Amino acid sequence: GSAVAVVAGVGAVTASGLTQFCPYVLSSVAVPLPIELVDFSAGCSPDDKVILNWSTASEKNGAYFAVMNSNDGYHFTKIATINATGNSSSLHKYSYTVDHRSEYGNYYSLKMVDIDLSSSNSKTEFVGTDCNKEQAPDLFYNQQSGIVVTATTKEVRAYILNIFDAAGRLIRKNDFTMGSGYNNHAVEPQVANGVYLVTLSYGDDKKISKKIVIVN
Repeated sequence: GSAVAVVAGVGAVTASGLTQFCPYVLSSVAVPLPIELVDFSAGCSPDDKVILNWSTASEKNGAYFAVMNSNDGYHFTKIATINATGNSSSLHKYSYTVDHRSEYGNYYSLKMVDIDLSSSNSKTEFVGTDCNKEQAPDLFYNQQSGIVVTATTKEVRAYILNIFDAAGRLIRKNDFTMGSGYNNHAVEPQVANGVYLVTLSYGDDKKISKKIVIVN
């Protein structure tokens, strides 16, 4: 199908392959987005501080990175600001250490801010209360990453994640393994918006269950 602007002429846009209205952004192929984030990760140092690492493949008019923290994975506040390189077409690596982790929540993300104050957010990373010790798995949902399973183990373990709808029907199953140490595994729900029961099975008949609201 195709979508055509209501008013033809200057300012009108015609695009093929669209079946319904959706937000869009016009951009020249030759003009990259302000910051191209390659990865973002969070983990623990041997002295139990939180270490955040990220890298960018390119930057154009980047201003700074805001380190965001949350207690629940939904409501974030800024705890630090790291200057961006600004303009670059090569790989740049960044790191930030949270010295007094007990003062903050367990969820971390980045807000990448351009010089015109436009911004975008990274995925969310979860760091356990003591990620150098074995911890039972937990799961949560956010729009950037999907359903995220976190766990700290001393050995490789297999997990089964099931998603049930309101009628109790199994609509999605995901099998995966996580290695020893701290793990953060994301699963794309691929379901419609709504409330779902998510279960995670592991070990000797161990299971956790949570009701999760999916908002795409």
